[in-house]
Amino acid sequence: MQMNEFERFVATSPFLSGMIASFLAGTVATTLGALPILALRHLSANLTNVLLSFAAGIMLAATMFSLLMPGYDAGLARHGDKAAAAVIVLISLGAAASCCGLVNRHVPHEHFCKGCEGDNTKRLGRIWLFVIAIVIHNFPEGWRWAWVRRAAACPRAWA
Repeated sequence: MQMNEFERFVATSPFLSGMIASFLAGTVATTLGALPILALRHLSANLTNVLLSFAAGIMLAATMFSLLMPGYDAGLARHGDKAAAAVIVLISLGAAASCCGLVNRHVPHEHFCKGCEGDNTKRLGRIWLFVIAIVIHNFPEGWRWAWVRRAAACPRAWA
């Protein structure tokens, strides 16, 4: 079986091909998705509600299918019991929500609409407050991937 140029590139450089795919998915897809908004001058309250509801639904689906379901599957594979797998996922979800709540309450950051939140926001510049807000937003996904990588690197520790 002969490989085409794309398959050969992916096989020889998985890191670079992953970087390109990440760029395409993150930058190009996000830009294309945002283009229709540029054409709209004024959004009615109803359209704003519909668009925000759609975005919230996408985020909930992403949470369900990329975080909760793989966690349930891993718990089921490890313990062989559906109830135990569900309890593990629910405890993990509660712990993650609690950690995010504590970080949100105590780490200084800034929202576009609500303004500054957290401890000692006066000492940090606005740019750093937005950077910290982005980190808070991305922290749960990064934490999840860190544990997945750890489990893959040390499978005996999880047995």
